[in-house]
Amino acid sequence: LPPPPPAPTAYKLSSALTIAVDAPGVTMSNDTVVVPMYNVVRNVATVQAAPVIFFEKNSTRPLTSSSPAQALQQNILTALRQYTRSHPTSRITIIGASAADELPLIARERVLWTTRQLGLDPNRIEVRTIALPKPKYPTLEDEQRYVRFEIDGVGKVIKVDSIVSVLQSSAGIDVRVVHVLECEAGPCQQQILTTTNGRNIELQGTDVFRSFRINPSDLPDTTATVEIVANASATDRTGQKAQSSKQLFVRATVARAIDSVSNLTPIADVGGEKSDVVVLGYFGFDGDEFTSTNADGIQRVREAIASGRSVTLIPQTDDLGSEAHNAQLRSRRAQAGRLLLGADASSVTIDLKVSSEDVGDSPMRRMARRSVLARIR
Repeated sequence: LPPPPPAPTAYKLSSALTIAVDAPGVTMSNDTVVVPMYNVVRNVATVQAAPVIFFEKNSTRPLTSSSPAQALQQNILTALRQYTRSHPTSRITIIGASAADELPLIARERVLWTTRQLGLDPNRIEVRTIALPKPKYPTLEDEQRYVRFEIDGVGKVIKVDSIVSVLQSSAGIDVRVVHVLECEAGPCQQQILTTTNGRNIELQGTDVFRSFRINPSDLPDTTATVEIVANASATDRTGQKAQSSKQLFVRATVARAIDSVSNLTPIADVGGEKSDVVVLGYFGFDGDEFTSTNADGIQRVREAIASGRSVTLIPQTDDLGSEAHNAQLRSRRAQAGRLLLGADASSVTIDLKVSSEDVGDSPMRRMARRSVLARIR
């Protein structure tokens, strides 16, 4: 009998994939690569504001918006925490209100929500609730859904940081897809298919090292994730096949953050000249008695008057009511500001003209207009 044929030669064929991110500061969390990608510049405006938070109807959810006036109130609680840390003996009174078209119990729920969010020692907190009657103007009902704060029993103006704009920059993320192929029966044919979030992408390069770039638009913020899936296949000259696959998630984080801080005067148009503008205090609707005052600002203005600098009082009103009525109201508010400063009529000037026609329809913007500003030159 003839001898049996020789056993077929076994040729080794193996495929292995690696996905790597080329960026400094990369960290790995489970199957997710976290890449410092964003350079962020935040424009932070410091506003002299009355601490009050407005809520949605029949809700403990604060009003939210991207506009600076409404975004401001989102930082009220942070500002109050900072104030209480720097004034450890101060007490906070939380006053919750319900509007005429709401259930009165919602005022208590707003106080409870605020107390939990504020996180202060309960011994430093007093609480009150109030059910408000139907207002003179229906548009004022959204102003009745509030929680406001008194500090040591009185209304005080505090400094509140509000992010008015955010600039993010990034050059993208470079990703390498490495295919390590061991093929004894060459030449071998190989193919690599790669997707990001299910979308096919074209790899650059040949042989072992291939690459592509994740664009900033694929990772618009730090909550977004890109899923990378790579599949490789190889066939040698004997027809033997090998396959491999790799999956990786990529998430971006902030590489560097810079705050650009400026002082912002709410709503007022105070002229283009170089000047220092201070909020003396705020009023309730149609009121000419201050509901909150700015102790630091009052002291600054008094020192300016004493040093002979020019001080102009700018009273403001919202756009409800007739212009004739509001003109008289501005005059009374200006006198209230002068008396608050303890200044005689000859030491300050008063600007009674309407500072801006644009009041807006949010409770925060209307409240900001019920004020007296002092312009120091």
